[in-house]
Amino acid sequence: AQKVVEDKLRAQKQLDEYAVELHKVRETINKSLYELYEEISACRKAPSLDFVIKEIKSKGEEYVKDAEILLSRYTEYLPSIGYDYHKNVWYGYMGKDASFERVSKLKVQLKGVVSLCENLLDLNQTIGKKYGITAKNLCQAHVLKDFFSLVKDSEFITPSMLNHGALLNIVKIVKTMKDLASEILAKKRVLEQNFDQEIYKINGQNFYKKLTRLYDTFFSKLFSGEYREIIKEIRFCKKDGRRVNYKLAVSVMDALQIYQSKLKEFNTLECKVKNKIGGAYDGVNTDFIKLINDIEELLKIQSQGITFGSLATLNIQDYTANRAEFAKIYHNYETAFTQFEQDEEQILAQFDLAKKDLKTIDLERFYNKIKGCLESVDNLDNWCEFAKLVEQLDQMEVLSFVEFIIKQNVSAKQIVSSYKKAFYSQWVDAVLHESKNLISLSRIPHDETVKLFKIKDQLNFEINKAKIKAELSAQRPNLDMVAQGSAIAILLRESEKKRKQKGIRLLLEEIGELVQTLKPCFLMSPLSVSTFLSPNMKFDVVIFDEASQIFPQDAIGAIYRGKQ
Repeated sequence: AQKVVEDKLRAQKQLDEYAVELHKVRETINKSLYELYEEISACRKAPSLDFVIKEIKSKGEEYVKDAEILLSRYTEYLPSIGYDYHKNVWYGYMGKDASFERVSKLKVQLKGVVSLCENLLDLNQTIGKKYGITAKNLCQAHVLKDFFSLVKDSEFITPSMLNHGALLNIVKIVKTMKDLASEILAKKRVLEQNFDQEIYKINGQNFYKKLTRLYDTFFSKLFSGEYREIIKEIRFCKKDGRRVNYKLAVSVMDALQIYQSKLKEFNTLECKVKNKIGGAYDGVNTDFIKLINDIEELLKIQSQGITFGSLATLNIQDYTANRAEFAKIYHNYETAFTQFEQDEEQILAQFDLAKKDLKTIDLERFYNKIKGCLESVDNLDNWCEFAKLVEQLDQMEVLSFVEFIIKQNVSAKQIVSSYKKAFYSQWVDAVLHESKNLISLSRIPHDETVKLFKIKDQLNFEINKAKIKAELSAQRPNLDMVAQGSAIAILLRESEKKRKQKGIRLLLEEIGELVQTLKPCFLMSPLSVSTFLSPNMKFDVVIFDEASQIFPQDAIGAIYRGKQ
């Protein structure tokens, strides 16, 4: 019995502590866990979203009320803005001024950009049909303008260079050739200061080796006919015909061998790219700076994702014949961009390119977006007000929730309740995890504790019944020694009478204390209480069954006799 009582008390303590934590008002939110559950229950029809509200414990009741107001305003805008505001034509527009003057200027700028797009789309159709080239977006349209500006004048660019991989190889070789050409021309200038073209017929490497290895001493030169022939041949190439000494001969042959070596290396590289470079190529005398600039400009153009269609398959003759057409296309691009340059710049400056990069979206989409803005420009004030609301949502850290529900396609009617449900659910989670009593009595342990308490409480009830019986039995008077005139003697004598028994009220007045000891609980009607019990008889508790059916005046007698 003692263990049952202890188990019951332990379970009761846990449940009492749980109840205290359940109804404890939490700081910041100013609600108890029980009240938080009630808030969640109020939103039970809203979907449960897997959305995390950051730093939930720093956000209280005022915060959720402000968030609710902003989200309610947001839902009011949906019919005019659209469910997904990212798809609204004005998405990305940063202006906040919707005055008549500003809208009038904006109309002019939008009309200019619409006209620019129409021109670019027409150009796309023209060059697409002729060359299979199209500008996918506004940025590529600018790049194509630069491309046709380059190819209309460049004598270096050929169709072979329109292949990106081939062009990378060409530029690598050409840069090496440029360095070699610089060295070759430098040595050529040195040689041609004193020698004519015949000098290049000499094998510089052979003569240099002989002069430096065979004839590097006085006596080796003195008696050698070959040495004299070498000097004679060098002298023969000298412009003034004067005698050539050993030192000069070595110097000249050194320069000549370097010249011939570099030229040979240059010619080897030249064979790889000569037929891929245009008519302006002139060997070592080529303007390599212009050539490399043209190639690097073309590489820059290719890096923008431009493909050159049938241009890359033309032969040199057909490509050259098309230069007049290139110039015409460039002129059309230049005219379009120049005419609407300011409108384009001003419109692009008014849109947040980080949200919507108008330069890189599909040209047709860009055209439709700007045209849509022009058609709905009179509703700009509505968008400006909505944009302010979006900023407020962002400042309140609620915009991320809006983005989330758009992806989840949550019904507009459930947006506010979904946020409140997520807010209070995460507050519940935070409260549960900061209390050991609450977390230890999660659903299953809590139900098990309640079940245990119920079982032990029922057992305890039976135990208490037995205890009460034992205690009352212990209070029964001893019949072995009955004093004359005592309450027990009166009761025994009355119980033996067959007639002339005392009335119940009189008997209870004489032995009332004994009767209450023997029978502590009386089951009587209010009328019986007043009839049979004296006012001096008192009870610990008076319990009325079906109290609503008893008149107060009838109950006074019973109420008077009870302590509570």
